[in-house]
Amino acid sequence: MKRIANYLFGRDVWHTRIGVIAAGMFLSLIWFNIVWSMGTTFRAMSDWMLYSVNILAALILTVPYALTRKVWIAIIFMLVADGFCMANLMYCRTYFTAIPLDSYGLASNLNRYTSTLWDSLRLADVGFLVILIFTVLLAYRLPKPSSWKPTLRFLASIPLMAVIVSIGILCRGGFYNEYDRLTQSCRFYTCGVPTYTIAGHLIYNAMCQDTEIAPERLSEIETWMAEHSRLMPYTPLTDIIAGPPRTSMVLILCESLESWALEKDIDGKPITPFLNSLIADSTTLYAPNMQTQVAQGRSIDCQLMLNSGLLPMLTQVYSMKYPLSTYPTINKAMKQATGAKSMIFTTVKPISWNQDGVVRAFGYDSLLHRGTW
Repeated sequence: MKRIANYLFGRDVWHTRIGVIAAGMFLSLIWFNIVWSMGTTFRAMSDWMLYSVNILAALILTVPYALTRKVWIAIIFMLVADGFCMANLMYCRTYFTAIPLDSYGLASNLNRYTSTLWDSLRLADVGFLVILIFTVLLAYRLPKPSSWKPTLRFLASIPLMAVIVSIGILCRGGFYNEYDRLTQSCRFYTCGVPTYTIAGHLIYNAMCQDTEIAPERLSEIETWMAEHSRLMPYTPLTDIIAGPPRTSMVLILCESLESWALEKDIDGKPITPFLNSLIADSTTLYAPNMQTQVAQGRSIDCQLMLNSGLLPMLTQVYSMKYPLSTYPTINKAMKQATGAKSMIFTTVKPISWNQDGVVRAFGYDSLLHRGTW
């Protein structure tokens, strides 16, 4: 056992450039976890699996350097890893989750949110740059490797770490069951990303794409639906709004706006003057106390809930996963009842969350998008 330990963890392996770069990779991942936990919860930091998985991730990220012995290769991989970390931190600061798998295909839309991206940065994000600089400086101070033996011994430590992580995951019921347990917990739903890394989050998203609903979950849904009428009594709109029945409706969706900001002033000036005037109108229906069910910060989910009364998918985007599906919507019902026409006004491109597909699926007559203004 001692010989094996000396072989894998000897000074000639870890007190070299390869050891410094692996340590730098690990520190970057741990710094991501610390900053993530500062905005969510530190519960994940007490889990031994977090450190095991992140050690394995750091070793894997160091493999390109180990095979090429080029420090600039290590710099590129550290920059890419830091970029993913910072992007997910900025996303988490708004939506308290990591970037969904499907959202990476919409990265081109970021050019519309340049100011928002800058506002999402925090002083703690400088830590990634500090770790990178110190790692590179220390690596260049050490001599170049003259033998491949330390590299081979380093590579031998990866399957050993993988076995340790695999045993830990199997003891918890498997990766999918463990990650799903975290996402369904009110106290641990943000712990999956730091514990199993961003890659683990993306793997879980991919595994959810074709997951069948478990029989027990289906039974819970059927039970809830059976009690739906009792839990949500229907009140006709004519009992709320006086006057003759109305044949038109304007539905306003404000992304990332919480109700506490409405009807409030700053230095004597109203924050939302136009929305305040609508709220004061006697014909406006205003529901300020709502618990969001939008999944992972996807604004398109709100259209599904309000127009059709359906809940969104947990880890995917309905408008992109099922682009040919159609839905029973309020504008379809109004068209059938009164012949009303419906239009959707949006400030984004038609490709964003597949708005073109939503127009057809929801039964809108026309779409006025960003290019219209």
